[in-house]
Amino acid sequence: MQTIRLTENKIEKVLLKQSEATHIGQTYSAIHNKLKEESITYLTTVDALKVEIERCTRKLNELRPIYEDALLIRDKTKTELQRHEELFYAHRKRRELEIGSMRRLVEAKREKPVPQKMPMFEQELRKLDVEVIGEEMEEETASEPQNRLDYYALVHDQLKTVTGISDLKEIVARIEGQQETYAQLDEIRQQNDHELKQLKMKRKKLREELSRTRTNFEDTKMRQEELQKEQTKLSDQMRNRLFETQSELKRVQSLESRVRVTIEHLHNKLMMVRIASKRERAQSASAVRDLVMGLSTHELLERCLELHTQLETDLEDYDLAEENFRMTDALSECLRTRDEYRPTVERRLPSYAARIGGAAKEPPAAEDNESSENEVPTREALKQRSKLIVEHAKRKVLRGGRRRS
Repeated sequence: MQTIRLTENKIEKVLLKQSEATHIGQTYSAIHNKLKEESITYLTTVDALKVEIERCTRKLNELRPIYEDALLIRDKTKTELQRHEELFYAHRKRRELEIGSMRRLVEAKREKPVPQKMPMFEQELRKLDVEVIGEEMEEETASEPQNRLDYYALVHDQLKTVTGISDLKEIVARIEGQQETYAQLDEIRQQNDHELKQLKMKRKKLREELSRTRTNFEDTKMRQEELQKEQTKLSDQMRNRLFETQSELKRVQSLESRVRVTIEHLHNKLMMVRIASKRERAQSASAVRDLVMGLSTHELLERCLELHTQLETDLEDYDLAEENFRMTDALSECLRTRDEYRPTVERRLPSYAARIGGAAKEPPAAEDNESSENEVPTREALKQRSKLIVEHAKRKVLRGGRRRS
């Protein structure tokens, strides 16, 4: 039985722990779900809080100067109120003293006996004396305290009617309050007049400053407009100068390109003066082209001048008359050879071959020879003579080969 009870107790403890664990798990799951929901809206909440904090910060920054102004106004108001209280107590004390003195005077007037009237003679003198008219009225008033008392009683009744108060102390307090209010209003009016004068002076100063500012602004505006006009004019001049420079640069570049082409042509011609065969001429042209591409215009011109100087040096020993004689001899030899071979060629031609007559060349006259010897040969004449010399040399070579064979 004891074992069963122990077992039941253990089972109950296990069930209790299970229920606690289930409750704790449910609590943790609820917390987890809550945190999930909050994590979904966390960013928006943070942004909203950030916006709210920024708004509160801006509002605090806006309210801070207002708060400082309010503190200054409070301190100023406290000092002003303290000053007014001191003035109020001083006026009140003075009024009490005056009222006490007046009461004592009234009581003394009540107790004082009524004096007898003055004689008629003195009254007539007083009427004639202009300087003592005011004193007469005061003396008459002082001599008639009963009339004064009646006057005071009438004033008291009127004050009762106006204020609606029957007690004398309350009437006096009301009058003192009105006097104090009047004094405060008078002081406020004086302050307002003083502030109005200051504001008028400030307005005058501000108007003068505004007029000076307008004048300075107009002057500055005019200077800026003048500077802008000058800058626009200068920019137009610079633009025109740039266009002129660009056009001049294009012209110079075109001239430079032409000069470059001319110098390259002269260089090629000077380099190919002594080259005879076509193969060597082609090889030399390619080599010269490669050489020219790597040289500047100035260097190329220097090389042309050197080649020209060398060519002039080489042509110093050249005899033009002898060369003309050799070319004429070669030409005549060529014509003679053609005339010798012409009958042989015509015999070998068939009978049906067409014959074309050669151009008849008349022998040049002696005068023409003399004039031609005196004239300087042109470039075309030199080319023609060089062609004839080359043909004559080729024919000699062919003729020698045939003889050997």
